[in-house]
Amino acid sequence: MNLILPEFRRQRLGYALMQNLIQRARKMDYTKMILWTNSIKLKRAVDFYHQLGFSDIPIDGIDADELWMEMAI
Repeated sequence: MNLILPEFRRQRLGYALMQNLIQRARKMDYTKMILWTNSIKLKRAVDFYHQLGFSDIPIDGIDADELWMEMAI
């Protein structure tokens, strides 16, 4: 699923959305964000999350296309 329509990509909207979510989580006193994505179908998303500071979490027994990531906030 893409949250940003193709004609609006490359305008840093996804980055702005994620920064807003991270700020809101900090205000709510969260110390970590965890997300799940599909490492095969969503390679651009994985690169994007890495650029934001998320790191891969090794989890035994998950499907080959699953990728869990976390970031300390």
